[in-house]
Amino acid sequence: KGGDSSEIIECVNEIIDNARCLEDSCKAYEVLILALYSSGKKLMAVDQALTILRKLNYPFPSQVDRQLTTDAMETTREFMTGLSIDDLIYYPLMTDELSIQTMKIMDVSLMTFYKAAPALLPLLVS
Repeated sequence: KGGDSSEIIECVNEIIDNARCLEDSCKAYEVLILALYSSGKKLMAVDQALTILRKLNYPFPSQVDRQLTTDAMETTREFMTGLSIDDLIYYPLMTDELSIQTMKIMDVSLMTFYKAAPALLPLLVS
């Protein structure tokens, strides 16, 4: 069956297992997260997103509470204070490949976190 999510998941896992370096596996993780989400395995998609984010040196805490969320949002607010839209438009482009891959993983994980792990969502976007 073409397009069978279990087949896709199996193939992507093989790519991840045989990747020579972290960068090689990032796109595969993006596909894996989307495949798991679309096949209804939302918590598994969250687990995979957290796994690759941890490997990319962007770990999430195992327990999220209101204080942690508030602190993360406050840190973001403080960073953004005084910045205008023009400041953001002319901010230097991100060039670090691992940072770019991290952002891509966060992007594909957004809906998964929203649906399956809403407590983690503020940490993802802050």
